[in-house]
Amino acid sequence: LEAGFRYSNVANRPYGPVELSGDQSYKDKSFDAKIRLWSESAYVPEFSVGLRDVAGTGLFSGEYLVANKRSGDFDWSLGLGWGYVGGRGDVRNPLRFISKSFETRKIDVGLGGKFGFGSYFRGPAAFFGGVQYQSPWEPLILKLEYDGNDYQHEPQANNQRQRTPWNFGIVYRAARFVDLSLAVERGNTVMLGVTFHTDLDQAHMPKLNDPPRVPVAAGRPQRAPDWSVTGAELARQTDWRIDKITRRGRELRVLVDDAEGIHWRERVDRAAAVLHRDAPAELDRFALAYRQRGAELAEHVIDRDAWVAERVQPLPPGERRETVVARDVRSADAEEATLYERKAPRFESRLGMDFQYTLGGPDAFALYQFTVAAHGKLRLRRDTWISGRLRLGVLDNYDKFKFTAPSELPRVRTFLREYLTTSALTLPNLQLTHVGKLSPNHYYSVYGGYLEEMFGGIGGEWLYRPFAGRSAFGVDVNAVKQRDFHQNFAFRDYRTVTGHATWYWDTGWHDVLAKVSVGRYLAKDSGVTVDISRTFRNGVSVGAFATKTNVSAAQFGEGSFDKGVYLSIPFDVMLTRSSGSIGNFVWKPLTRDGGAKLGRAEALYNITRARDERTLWLEPAPKPNEQSIPADRRENWSFAKKGPGPFLQVPARPAAAVWAGDGKFEHALVQALYAQDFRNVEVSYDNAQRLNVSLSQHDVRSASFAAGRAARTMLRHAPLEVREIRLTLYERAEPAVSYDFIDLRRLERFLRGEIEAKELQDTVAVEWHKPALREADPIARLRDLQTVDATPRVTDLLPDTRPVKRVAEDFAGAGRVAAGADWLRAGAIGAGVVLASALLDKRADRFARDHESA
Repeated sequence: LEAGFRYSNVANRPYGPVELSGDQSYKDKSFDAKIRLWSESAYVPEFSVGLRDVAGTGLFSGEYLVANKRSGDFDWSLGLGWGYVGGRGDVRNPLRFISKSFETRKIDVGLGGKFGFGSYFRGPAAFFGGVQYQSPWEPLILKLEYDGNDYQHEPQANNQRQRTPWNFGIVYRAARFVDLSLAVERGNTVMLGVTFHTDLDQAHMPKLNDPPRVPVAAGRPQRAPDWSVTGAELARQTDWRIDKITRRGRELRVLVDDAEGIHWRERVDRAAAVLHRDAPAELDRFALAYRQRGAELAEHVIDRDAWVAERVQPLPPGERRETVVARDVRSADAEEATLYERKAPRFESRLGMDFQYTLGGPDAFALYQFTVAAHGKLRLRRDTWISGRLRLGVLDNYDKFKFTAPSELPRVRTFLREYLTTSALTLPNLQLTHVGKLSPNHYYSVYGGYLEEMFGGIGGEWLYRPFAGRSAFGVDVNAVKQRDFHQNFAFRDYRTVTGHATWYWDTGWHDVLAKVSVGRYLAKDSGVTVDISRTFRNGVSVGAFATKTNVSAAQFGEGSFDKGVYLSIPFDVMLTRSSGSIGNFVWKPLTRDGGAKLGRAEALYNITRARDERTLWLEPAPKPNEQSIPADRRENWSFAKKGPGPFLQVPARPAAAVWAGDGKFEHALVQALYAQDFRNVEVSYDNAQRLNVSLSQHDVRSASFAAGRAARTMLRHAPLEVREIRLTLYERAEPAVSYDFIDLRRLERFLRGEIEAKELQDTVAVEWHKPALREADPIARLRDLQTVDATPRVTDLLPDTRPVKRVAEDFAGAGRVAAGADWLRAGAIGAGVVLASALLDKRADRFARDHESA
């Protein structure tokens, strides 16, 4: 999928009346999208379908189907276009064989912002194509193009002369991110172009100003540590606030307050280096516990030996272990000894710059404002604080902002000009916030004050977010009042209640996050907002959103509904020093009152980010190949991605007494299961010499396959005296199935392939907590060693059909039973039972009446 937005400048047409827009030329906003239907192979070209000016004014709308094929230094393309792409119109629409309505194209600009389903792929068409040649001189590319448009049907009666449909051009790559173009178009026009481009997932900046890393030694220290020095060095290396260091058995626990930043894995590794250098030799694990706004959220547990081995000696893939495991918060232990503690400062402040902008307005194409922003935070308790922001304008051109858009709704956003120009000194935010934890997975917040630039009031939010889960659900409710244009302490008369129920879904498909919000908006309209975003591994996010409410397109005004795209870039990828700040850029075609949400400063989904295990997945992008030594350069292809393989190592198994006295054996089992994509692993060994494990997977596609992987791993890590293994598999946060293996010798022989399933089945008890997951043979795939293809597919996003299939099987089974039943005999028995019960009821009633006086 490719998508983008653009502005087209029509130089010989005015934007509007002179008294409104002056001499500004017309600007048309549009959104384009292209979807790849088929990937290129050795003999088959790539096929794609594209749409231009989707849901815009429709002045430049067009659709196309195109095929691309490379051959040596040449890249060929041939396509068929409709609308503006096929403006020549010399080909009858081939889709007319489906319906004659495809022969006519309707153009209804209206208010813009609508999807023109009645126009897509309709009307006459035209062929287009071209070839691109990569010259022997790498920076230079030559292009030849056949244009499908003759420019004789231009919008606004603005037809252009065309001497030839052939266009010629050259592209010179001046730098890795800059292209210079020179072309002759339509046979009579010279084109000059400058293109800036980058791969968002490759954005990276070396951290030249970060503290030097602590060197990692193979051995463990023999001297006693100075924990105050350790705490200070941890803070310096990670830029995190270290609240406390405690010890529990052979595990060292570091409590981190309000951790910031995107590349947590980098900071975890820096912390591990400090702890390995300073921690006593008898400690085997380091746990980093994260507390955000007073609520403990998650822990990252570092296996000391595995982490050190990965850095001081090369290991074959078969001997590597998961060095860092994410887990839910563990309750405090009474035997936990505090080694270091430092209280957070009561008051914090910082100074920065804010930038605001407005694009595509009638007053001027680009309006901007630079402000100096002072941020402050006063902690009343760990979970309660007052925060605020004060802004002073220093440079802007908003004096050109004269136009106030008409609106048939309460003006909740179209007073933008008044809020931006009334006062140079403003107080955008000043609020009291409290965050708490109701129970595991349930969080809440209450807040009140001046919540954003235009509204103040009180509100609350509740969020359900299981650890390492792909779904979360939250509800927020707010009673707000419109603020004065000066953004001081005064209010206007307008007030409302607004709030939303929001479902968050990490699809697992190409790192896409979907958010769906349903509720009431600031203008008292109700509807739904859909937000789709993708986060790259370096932390850069790009997304789009759209809101549709019960307001008609005519009431909403120009644009028909609220929509936009956004880009979030961590400062970590732009600065030479690690930073916790993020730059957010939002583009909306225009600002209207419909579908306007309250801009809350503290959202629980963002606060609880540590509960997403992908916090360890984000990392800096590798250096570009041209900046890397030959050994570190990457090919532009890769093998198909495979899922995790089964655990086939044979580690030394301890006696039960040793297992109970040293947590490293239990942690080794957790590591091995974690490496196979199991999460939320809980392990216990009871007095009946039974090993109990509960664990989860996001989507259990085969319960017997998952149970076999887990059982094989448990067998190889269990104490020598173990007699029984019980595992409970969770899907998301709900128990799905339990397997109880009571003959472990027979289980081991089965996994080795020495006996068949029928010899094992009498020693396995299976309990299905989710009937939809029930398999006809619950041990069918217990010893399946297949490593599945982990390439994300669109089909993975489709709803699970197992419940439907299960219901169908139950109905079919009931039908078979019904078909084979002796209905005459069953009816006679049923009638006899009813008659007998009626006679007994009469006798009982008569007995009660006869003895009523007694």
